[in-house]
Amino acid sequence: MQRLASHANADGSKCFPAIETLAEDTNWSVRQVKYYLADLAKLGFVINEGRQGENGPRVRRLVLPAEAQDRAQAKLENRRERKGKKKKSEVQDRNSERQDNTAQVQDRSSEVQI
Repeated sequence: MQRLASHANADGSKCFPAIETLAEDTNWSVRQVKYYLADLAKLGFVINEGRQGENGPRVRRLVLPAEAQDRAQAKLENRRERKGKKKKSEVQDRNSERQDNTAQVQDRSSEVQI
């Protein structure tokens, strides 16, 4: 389930790793992966949504307990918040560099005038 989740969006949608990929990631056989996916579907944790396009990969959706969905949503919001703070700090750093450069240029121009 964890390997499937690593290939899905935060809300569990658009999960379409190849069975061979899952087998390689988990060190299971292709047959074992198929059995486990069938078991997860019977238990209601995985919903097969068909194929992406005519010959595309099979798309699955993970159905997580509400508590897990809440944690995933909080993690996603936290990640977005950190990205926003990072961008703000980068802009502030660039602005302070520009101000420092402007001050240096003004100091040099005043030295030249003397």
